[in-house]
Amino acid sequence: MKLNRNIPPKSKIPEQFELPVTQVLKLNNGLEIYHTEKKKLPIVKMNMIIPAGSCFDGYGNEGLAYLTGLVLDEGAAKLNALQLADEIDKLGSLINVSTTMDHIFLSLTSIAENFERTFELFSFILKEPRFDKESFEREKKKHTTKIIQAFDMPSYIIANAFQKNIFKGSIYDKPILGYSHTVETLTQQKVKDFYNRYFLNDNMNLISVGSISPEDLTILSEKYLGDIKLKTPPKLSKIEFPKNKSKIFFINKEGAAQSEIAVGHISKDRNASDFMAAKIANVILGGQFSSRINLNLREDKGYTYGVSSSLEYDKFVGYFSVSTSVQSEFTVPSIKEIRKEINLIRKDIRQDEIAFAKSYLIKQFPSMFETYSQILQRITTKTIHELDDYYEHYIQDIWDLTKEEILEAANEYFRPEMLTFFVVADKASVYESLKSIDDLELIELDIWGNISN
Repeated sequence: MKLNRNIPPKSKIPEQFELPVTQVLKLNNGLEIYHTEKKKLPIVKMNMIIPAGSCFDGYGNEGLAYLTGLVLDEGAAKLNALQLADEIDKLGSLINVSTTMDHIFLSLTSIAENFERTFELFSFILKEPRFDKESFEREKKKHTTKIIQAFDMPSYIIANAFQKNIFKGSIYDKPILGYSHTVETLTQQKVKDFYNRYFLNDNMNLISVGSISPEDLTILSEKYLGDIKLKTPPKLSKIEFPKNKSKIFFINKEGAAQSEIAVGHISKDRNASDFMAAKIANVILGGQFSSRINLNLREDKGYTYGVSSSLEYDKFVGYFSVSTSVQSEFTVPSIKEIRKEINLIRKDIRQDEIAFAKSYLIKQFPSMFETYSQILQRITTKTIHELDDYYEHYIQDIWDLTKEEILEAANEYFRPEMLTFFVVADKASVYESLKSIDDLELIELDIWGNISN
């Protein structure tokens, strides 16, 4: 039988990747633990998810969650900051605190033989942080210095302006670090009050990966966490998000050789039914090196070393964004090309682009579970967004998507009429040229993201 090379071979779904098995353990006090036993390496990793992120700071207290996280592991129970750090160091373990918009994460890494003592110290930090005056003042000073340094960087200035104006009037319209003038007003008592209000509530979850059996982990968890009397978390008031119209916000960074550009708008949340179709559309638009925007601005025009788009998700909202840095003279042409590509992808997507995007995501999937840290991150994300069997159906869901579904998602998630543009650049070099985009209002902001007088 002669092979007809004009007829493409029938596609078939790749072999399914075998996911790590995660068990749900529940302590007598109600705390849920999502545990993945892995015996390849004698290591245990943990992540306590605490819904106490910067969105709970409140106006005038911006930076409170972040500062609480900084002081949290500076001494616990009978151990002061130096004693606690020394104990963790001797064990060869790591205990870290990080803060996001929605959560504070208390994380642990330990070799298996030292896990129990490390876990005990972890429990001290969670249950009995000291919040000593000396530690508070030291971390507050470091925090303020970090903010001052951050607001000297164009990339941070534009990220803050984006956050403040895209989410204006909502609990997300502030930077995680806060502002130097708000952090200055934070007190030791405010940190203690924040901890008492948002920690040890029944919306906490513990994620665990590593060389320990579910049975042994349950015994140790009851021993060190079972005495926590989980409280009912404070109720959130209804969260409202603005409906933004397309415009340009400009921030002057005198002497800057480049323009930082960010573009975006609020989008659907993580649990939307068309999430996967939107993910494919974004891969095609700007989610990988050979995407439309990057091929246009980098490879064809030579405006930038790189440009990308993304769909990001906080707990209660999602947003679409495009970001790049360009030479000052290419600022306006870059904005025009980004707008053009967003409009074009809403009109048509080629079948070969869809095939490549599907292959890209499917081939990438197994590598998302290669290390203990990656598994921990995947299960953390799954828990936060209540994704149920998302990873189990990941490959099949991608494979089954049609061109029509992906194109429809592109129209839902990339909205030209809502696009807000942010530019941080030298005013003398680019401001007049920005006025040439006469269908968009041009508004100047200060470096804090406020409208200039």
